[in-house]
Amino acid sequence: MVDGAVLIPRNGRGRSGTSLAFRLGTTATHSNFSLGITDEKRSDSPLLFLEADSMVLEAGTTYPFSLSPHKGGVKGWYYSPAGPYSSQAPASGTLTLTRVDRQARILAGRFEFVATNRATGRQVRITQGRFDYQME
Repeated sequence: MVDGAVLIPRNGRGRSGTSLAFRLGTTATHSNFSLGITDEKRSDSPLLFLEADSMVLEAGTTYPFSLSPHKGGVKGWYYSPAGPYSSQAPASGTLTLTRVDRQARILAGRFEFVATNRATGRQVRITQGRFDYQME
């Protein structure tokens, strides 16, 4: 949900409009996660993007968003025709991993965050986000 409106991830060919990349390393140096969500069937569709870099990803763990420009934190962005928005404060969001299966290469979780347009100060609320993905 983006400010209460449903964002349905889909592409122009009837498939999911999500792109998920992750490396489920056992050390922070070898772990990362990125998730992009868009509705490619709509020309005005926003792009939602999450990233967690250099963090050991574990099931049942909630990761707060971080302001750090360096690796080791979770960050969120929202790109719309009205401009770019980004997570701004450590308390601006969370990423909760509900399943991490290194053998089957499965990652599932939930997320929510508030993103701010730095130029205008306007905010958008991303709520009830979820994903369940298996890398091929």
